[in-house]
Amino acid sequence: MPSRRITIVQQNDSHGYLWSHPELFWAAPSPSFKQGIGGFAKTAHVVKELRKRENVLFVDGGDVFHGTGPVVLSQGAVVPPLLKAMDIDVMVPGNWDFAYGPEKLLQLILESDVLALASNVRDSHGNLFLPPYIVMDLGEIRMGLIGLTYSEESQSMPKKFSQGLTFDIDLEQVSQAVSHLRENDKAEIVIVLSHMGLPIDLQLARDVPNIDIILSAHSHDRLHRLMKVNGTLVMQSGANGSFLGILSFTVNSQGRIDDIEHQLLTLEHVDDDKNVADLLRQLLEPYQESMEEPIGQLGTPLHRMTVLEAPMDDVITDAYLAYSEADIAFSHGWRYGAPIVPGVFTQGDLYGMLPTNPELFSTELDAATLHDFLEKNLENVFASNPFDQKGGYVVRSAGLIMAFRSYNPKGHRIEYLAVNNQEVKMHKTYRVVSAGPQGLKGIDVPRHSLNIKAHDVLRDYFKRHKPVTVSNSHRVIAL
Repeated sequence: MPSRRITIVQQNDSHGYLWSHPELFWAAPSPSFKQGIGGFAKTAHVVKELRKRENVLFVDGGDVFHGTGPVVLSQGAVVPPLLKAMDIDVMVPGNWDFAYGPEKLLQLILESDVLALASNVRDSHGNLFLPPYIVMDLGEIRMGLIGLTYSEESQSMPKKFSQGLTFDIDLEQVSQAVSHLRENDKAEIVIVLSHMGLPIDLQLARDVPNIDIILSAHSHDRLHRLMKVNGTLVMQSGANGSFLGILSFTVNSQGRIDDIEHQLLTLEHVDDDKNVADLLRQLLEPYQESMEEPIGQLGTPLHRMTVLEAPMDDVITDAYLAYSEADIAFSHGWRYGAPIVPGVFTQGDLYGMLPTNPELFSTELDAATLHDFLEKNLENVFASNPFDQKGGYVVRSAGLIMAFRSYNPKGHRIEYLAVNNQEVKMHKTYRVVSAGPQGLKGIDVPRHSLNIKAHDVLRDYFKRHKPVTVSNSHRVIAL
């Protein structure tokens, strides 16, 4: 085994998809869907085989303890035994990993027997929530690892996620950590484990010198080729446990990275590790019957792989609108959720779409407030400064048509806005329905609970539409 050569294996943003599932792949003239992709048993097999012949650092990029029915219903408890069995070396928590509160996250990390890093999270006393960085020796290479989690946790996620914690991104502190690792701890290479998203990580590489590798996560980018900025290699490896990023390199006598090989491996034609597969079946058994409960029939594939609008969210907002008879329905622009293919739609699929099962509410927005809300959302998605980008994709909607220019300045992107197929008039007020603490986030208006949760609304929608289908009509148009 070459002692000066190592391999980094990265999984990120698995969002509770511990088993094989459908996945979307881009192809002309339209996306295609393949069954049986991903799963922790496949991941474990790949890593175990690599470790037989190579020095391997196995890294999780976060958002692993939340996202599917068994994971959410157990408050993440089904995940740690698997992470332990997979022998993950180090992780950075993602924004959804805080969903059960900070203390629960610490418990999940401890039970996973994994080292977790986050240099930008502190408690109310100013103490670090997790170790900021660590030095590890792999083979004959001394590595410094720094953790950076999602810096907008307390602003963008429900308050209970980050209760008692503060999140930030201080580039000077990151630079000092890099210098400390190199000068004091004699690290030959410095690696940042980031859950801040690819645009921010690329800017981080521009702003902070002497980082060798950034293992990026959060934005679900499938990088088939490494990116290089300011001498820093940047890697991100998709989502849903469907892919592994595999990066191999040698550190030469001058301490520089040489002989780089990178692969984004699709976990498709890969054997299962028997021990992990058996453990997974055991952990999922208590949830299997309820997750397989049929809800209805699905006639078109659902996914969240597109920025402006997506069929999975079209179904959600259509159901909200049909239930409430409001003028407009909104749902947050989430990225999580593996594709769902036509056929029997189950309760497990419902959890995959909406793991939080938020409660619906209604409110009224005048045209000016509606316009301002949408402009702010577009800024969160398309801000020219990556550090001003917050949250996921463009807010999802039904009953609304919006045309905009992404490159226009803040507050001036929307060129056309219509509700109920009529152009919005500034004197009008519109009834709006949304759900949960992330629905209409940032608008201070009275909210009236509809005393029903999203899962029940979707169940009713599937009962009344056999099958449920999504049209190709465009609700949000980039000019």
